[in-house]
Amino acid sequence: MNRYSSQGFTLLEVLLALSLVSLVGSGLFLLNWLMFTGSERQSAACEAHHYARTAMQWITRDILSSCPPQGGSSLNSEQLILHLPVEGKPAEEIHYFLHSNNLRRNNLALVQNINYLNFQSSSDSDLITITVESSVNNEIYRLSTAVRSRISTTPE
Repeated sequence: MNRYSSQGFTLLEVLLALSLVSLVGSGLFLLNWLMFTGSERQSAACEAHHYARTAMQWITRDILSSCPPQGGSSLNSEQLILHLPVEGKPAEEIHYFLHSNNLRRNNLALVQNINYLNFQSSSDSDLITITVESSVNNEIYRLSTAVRSRISTTPE
């Protein structure tokens, strides 16, 4: 008489088979989910990167071509005021600020999805440090740089 019957499975064998099937199934589900949502996350990250770079490009371009401010500092931590020269004299005043997650240049909305904008200036130099942060679908991109005006003297 055979003590071990070959007509069925033991409880331990059934539980082991179920756990292996559920482990493989959940792994396949996770892989499938990552494939479908990965492209959306990558697209959102690229979009956030694009917005931050575009904002930084506008601000640095104007800082590089601006005159130093006459009579004191022209920035606080959330707003930057620049004076753009025409024929060596400051002719246009440019304001950069954040309003409703839009970077604004004067009253024109330049870049959307900007959720943080900061300007810092050291007291002994004309160096301006800019920090811009963009967020799209919980994908955050933060960019910081320091820029100095190419025009070193204040026009008269």
